[in-house]
Amino acid sequence: MAAEAKTVNFGGEVGDDGAQIIESRVIGLRVSNNRDRRVSRFRSRKASRRSGKLEKGGSRKNIKKYFGKKDGDDEEDMPPKKPFPIVEGYLTKMGANVKNWKKRWVVLENYMLTYYKTEDGRGACGTINLEEVSRINDVATPEKREVIEREEKNTVGKDHLFLLYTPARVWYFCAENEKAKREWITVLKEQLGEIQAWRVDHRGNPRQYKFLPKEVRDVVEKSKIPVKKMKHSELQVLTNAIRFLKVSRQVNYTQHRCSNPSYLQFSVQEEDNLIHKNVNPNSLYKIRSMIGRGGFGCVFDALVIDKERQKEEGVHVAVKKMPHRTEDDKQNNLNELRFISKTNHENIVRYFGSYLWRDELWVVMEMMEGGPLTKAIMEYNFQEKHLAYLCRAILRSLDHLHDMHICHRDLKSENIMLTREGEVKLIDFGLAETTENGWVIDILGSPFWISPEMIQLKPHGPPVDIWAFAISVLEVMNGRPPHDDNALCALYYAGTQGVPKPVENPSQWSKEANDFVAKALVMDPKLRPTAKELLKHPFLDNACTREEMKESILVGMGVAV
Repeated sequence: MAAEAKTVNFGGEVGDDGAQIIESRVIGLRVSNNRDRRVSRFRSRKASRRSGKLEKGGSRKNIKKYFGKKDGDDEEDMPPKKPFPIVEGYLTKMGANVKNWKKRWVVLENYMLTYYKTEDGRGACGTINLEEVSRINDVATPEKREVIEREEKNTVGKDHLFLLYTPARVWYFCAENEKAKREWITVLKEQLGEIQAWRVDHRGNPRQYKFLPKEVRDVVEKSKIPVKKMKHSELQVLTNAIRFLKVSRQVNYTQHRCSNPSYLQFSVQEEDNLIHKNVNPNSLYKIRSMIGRGGFGCVFDALVIDKERQKEEGVHVAVKKMPHRTEDDKQNNLNELRFISKTNHENIVRYFGSYLWRDELWVVMEMMEGGPLTKAIMEYNFQEKHLAYLCRAILRSLDHLHDMHICHRDLKSENIMLTREGEVKLIDFGLAETTENGWVIDILGSPFWISPEMIQLKPHGPPVDIWAFAISVLEVMNGRPPHDDNALCALYYAGTQGVPKPVENPSQWSKEANDFVAKALVMDPKLRPTAKELLKHPFLDNACTREEMKESILVGMGVAV
């Protein structure tokens, strides 16, 4: 007869370190002549662990296998896991190769499930590390039983069944009765929950690389990011990058964001002041063709119909159409309008007004026929003097924004536009933020231009624009941003080592040009120069004139000069 679950106490023994020896809880204990021998055996196993030894037949090899250092482990010590009482009892287990069922004495100790042939702990047959267990399946309903029996025919007719899932295999166990099964599942889930809590730090990030989901590790290893001896700080950067790129839904660790970003602080009155709601924009502008598409909407080439309006806006304008239905739509749109309506600078796109029409927001801006810098890099014959001219114009726009406590946060080659008159202008303020109340914590923008402090989830401000500006300069010099073939690599290396060798062919550029880029790519945002400081760099003295830039742009556009 199976007895009730009992606790076996080892006489209140105290170990060499002064700690009480953990008592053993037995599920479904059977009366056995080997009971005293089994109890004394576990006492000796506890003592041998303290002395660093384990007698033959124990699980020291398995413990070393599962808990030793592995590739991707942090060099820092892991905190100790919560101790649990030893749990033991009989379970019937199905074999892996020969699908027969055998009764085993199972011991759950130190997050290891070891099964023996007999109660006295002799002849260990195998071990399951609970760290490897992804889930427990309690086959408690007829529907579940039907599914399991269809997958594994040897489970037909087996009662009190539960399964443990590991990457290597599925483990099938049967308890003696329903009560014993519930007890086993309860203690296993309790320890699995403790392992899950132990795997993450106070920020909710995994403590070691191996604790990331397998599908995420596959993506990381395919990208050839080195995971051997990965430090905890590097693992945090990797986790932030995985979360930002939405590599896996399984990675949902807590993300620390700013508590009151400016884009959540809009009033109805401010919306009414920024948007014309009682005017049909079709009466003012004639939409011709789409010239661009972005994350928030589409941009169209449009003709100005009203003659009086042509005097101020010209004949051609760019109209950006964005949905304005949900609260998120409204917040994003109003955020852009708030900042673009405040700016008035020769190197920032001119804003003419915005109109709400049938749940769609029209934002009217000046037309820039030269296209984005992305196109110019591929089609225009830019030399170092043209690059210096571009840098000076962009830095002037950033200097103006930073003086107004505005951080652009989405600076990239696609948001740097050229006109056929040789002008260089900054566009797209959808992710802009004010820094009047201090720096903020968030990750946003385009992966290849994101700064180290942002992907590290540290407070960021105007220096993120300087970093993104430098990456855009590298696009011109190298023809592409660093790690342009893999966004995960770009984010990881930006946050862990920066860009140590930014220019691929430094001999093709002057010493001033190489030094200019290197200074702008300092990893520490406090040491990174400001836009004002970079405007004084000697590299910008080599800038061409506006007429020379105009000629280069027109030639690139195929217009006769």
